[in-house]
Order: sequence, then structure tokens, then C-alpha cells
Amino acid sequence: MDKNNLNDNRTKDGCSRIHSNNNSISKHNKIIKMKKPKTIKFTEADKEALYRKAFNDARQDLEETRKDDIEERAEEISAEKLTKMLSVVDPNSIVTFDSNHGLIFIGGKKADDVVLSNLKSEADFLMSSSLWKLLCNTPRELAQRFMFVSAETLDDIRNGKSMLYTLSTQQKIIDTFRSYVPRKK
Repeated sequence: MDKNNLNDNRTKDGCSRIHSNNNSISKHNKIIKMKKPKTIKFTEADKEALYRKAFNDARQDLEETRKDDIEERAEEISAEKLTKMLSVVDPNSIVTFDSNHGLIFIGGKKADDVVLSNLKSEADFLMSSSLWKLLCNTPRELAQRFMFVSAETLDDIRNGKSMLYTLSTQQKIIDTFRSYVPRKK
């Protein structure tokens, strides 16, 4: 081996690591000759073709990224809408009736006379208010218009019926509280 061309560094395990100016390396005292990289010469047409291919690949990557972003955003929007549709309901604010026994339950617990007397007073006041009339008549008119004037599909009619059902349920709750007769002690 040419001393001018090699630097020999011995390691603890006895292997030589030779750094050479002629692209050869040594591993476990065996010299491996490395090939010099070939120089590739491109014509202008080749360069232009490579630029076009790189540009097309970059454009395709960008479109795929946009698709992923759009799909991700669509999932976020659908999750938001689903959350709004299935908004959390306070179980303590749900009224149920046992018509067989004439009992009213609020939050799954039998309502006592004090609570029912207060709710009767509030229902009487609410029914006599202008706000209640607005809260009932506005959605009712919208539902009727939605069902009979602007309905284009069966779903439009169902949506209007759904609004009317909600109004009917609210009216039933108010009427139940208004009809409450306190027990005599």
C-alpha cells in the first residue's frame, strides 16, 4: 500500500479503517475498491422533460394534500353538525308523565307539590304572555309554509311535521302543568 495515499487508523478490535484518496475502504483488513460515480450529462430536452415531470409530480402531491385537507375539513364540519344535532340534554330537565297514576316526573324523579305549584304558576304566566304567542305562532306558520307552499320533496313535509310535533309537545307540557291541582293538606 502506498503510504502517501493511505491513512491507517487501528481500532481496539484490530480492524483497520483506511481512508484513501483513491476511493477504497477497508473492513476487517479487507480492502474494497469503490467505483467512482458516473457523471450524467443531460441535454436541454432531457432537463426540460425532468422539470416537467418534477412539476407534474409536485402538482399531483399538492392536489392529494388538498384532497386530504378537504376530507379532513369535511370530517370536522360533519362532527360539528352532528354535535349540534345531538346536543347534550340535561337529564334533570326532562319531563315525563305517568297518565295511569297521574304522576309527573322531572329528571326521572317524582315532582313534589311545591315544584308542581311553582311550575303551574309559571305555565299560567307563560300562556298569558305575548312571548308565548310569538314562540308558538312563528314556528307554526313557518312549518305550514314549509309543508304546503315551498315543499318540493317528502322530506320537506316531514320537516314541517317535525316542527309541528315539537310545538304540540311543548303545548302538552304547559297544559299538564296548568291542570295541576295541589293536594289539600
